[in-house]
Amino acid sequence: MTVILLIMVSAQVLAKYGAVAPKTWLWGLNFFLVFSYFLYLLRGILWSVVLRRYELSRVYPWLSLSFPLVLLSGIILHGETLTIGKAIGTLLILAGTALISVERNQ
Repeated sequence: MTVILLIMVSAQVLAKYGAVAPKTWLWGLNFFLVFSYFLYLLRGILWSVVLRRYELSRVYPWLSLSFPLVLLSGIILHGETLTIGKAIGTLLILAGTALISVERNQ
C-alpha cells in the first residue's frame, strides 16, 4: 500500500509540474504530464492486485493519506501556502482515517 501511496503522490506532483511547464510536446503534453499518466496507470494496476488480496474497506483508508502528503508536497515543492483551513481539513482527514482503522480492528 505504501508503494501505491507514493506513486499517487508522485503522479500528482508531476502533473502539477506538467501543468505549469512552459515547453510542450504534441497536443500540449510534456514529459511531466506523460510520466504522471504512466504513474496513474501503474497505480491502477497495483491497486487491482491489492484489491484481489484484501478487503476494500481495509485498504481504502490508506488512500486518504495521499491528501496530507500532496499538501506537504505542494508546500515544499511548489511554494504553496498552508492555511488554517488546509491544516484543519488535513487533520480531520487523518482523524477520520484513524477512526476507521480503529473501528475496523475491533
